[in-house]
Amino acid sequence: MVEVIGFLPGFAYLGGLDPRLARPRRPTPRPRVRAGRVAIAGLRSAIYPLDSPGGWNLIGRAVDFHAFDATRAPPSAFAVGDRVRFVVEDVRC
Repeated sequence: MVEVIGFLPGFAYLGGLDPRLARPRRPTPRPRVRAGRVAIAGLRSAIYPLDSPGGWNLIGRAVDFHAFDATRAPPSAFAVGDRVRFVVEDVRC
């Protein structure tokens, strides 16, 4: 569930992560994480809405989804209280 939006426009902190998936933040943030990357830090997950620095553990990417679009009303795809469900596709190259 979206607990709060912050850090970047449209960056939704998603709570309720299964504790077995929890990971600490990286000791050194990456200088650039591409928009759409799905990440975990502690007991939260998120989708990076914009290219930005980031210290979370990257676990995948959102396909055909934009968490933030300044031309959309509202610009954030998320609001506090929204429930979010991730669907995993097994894509092999």
